[in-house]
Amino acid sequence: MSKNHESFAAIVPRITGSISVVSSSLLIYLIYRSKPKLSTIYNRIMFCMSVADILASTAIALTTLPMPRDDDPYWEGVDLSIEDNSWSGQTKLGTRQTCAAQGFFYSSGIVIMFCYNGNLCIYYACAIAFRMKEAQIRKKIEPVIHGGPLFLGLYTAIPYFMGGIYNPSPQDSWCTPYPQYTTPEARDLIGRATF
Repeated sequence: MSKNHESFAAIVPRITGSISVVSSSLLIYLIYRSKPKLSTIYNRIMFCMSVADILASTAIALTTLPMPRDDDPYWEGVDLSIEDNSWSGQTKLGTRQTCAAQGFFYSSGIVIMFCYNGNLCIYYACAIAFRMKEAQIRKKIEPVIHGGPLFLGLYTAIPYFMGGIYNPSPQDSWCTPYPQYTTPEARDLIGRATF
C-alpha cells in the first residue's frame, strides 16, 4: 500500500467520524431545546441513537491513535511494515487497553445505533400503519425498543472485551475483533466463542 493510501485510510475516518459526532451532538442539543424534550418516544429513540452514534463515531475518528505504540511489547515479533495494513506508519499513542476500549465502543455503538434505526421503523409502523396511540406504544413496545439494542450491543461486544480480543486490524484503521497478533490463549478463546 502506498503512503498516500495509508494516509487516506487514517485521515478519512477522522474527518467522517468527527462530522458524525458533531451531527449527533447537534441532534441531542436540538432535542433538549425542543418543547417536548424527551417526553416523546420519537425523541427518546433519536436521543439514544445519537448517543450510540457518538460512541461509535468517536472510536472511528480516533483511527490509529488508541493502538499500542510502536515500542509497546505487544508488537514483539510482529513485522510492522506489513504491506496489507492501512495503519503502518501512522501515529499510535495508546496501549492494549485503549485499543480494547476503542474496539468495545466501536462494536457496541454500531450495533446499538443500527438497532435503534430499525426500532425507529418499528415505531413508525406502530404509529402509522397500526394506528397505535402513543400511550399503547409506550406501554407495550417501548421497553423492547430500548432493551433490545442495549442487550444486543453489549452481548456482541462484552465477550470480545473480556477475552482481550480487540486488537489492531490490518484491514481497518482502528481496533477491531481480530486475532492475528493476539496470544495463543486469545486465539483459542475466539475458536471457542459461541454466540
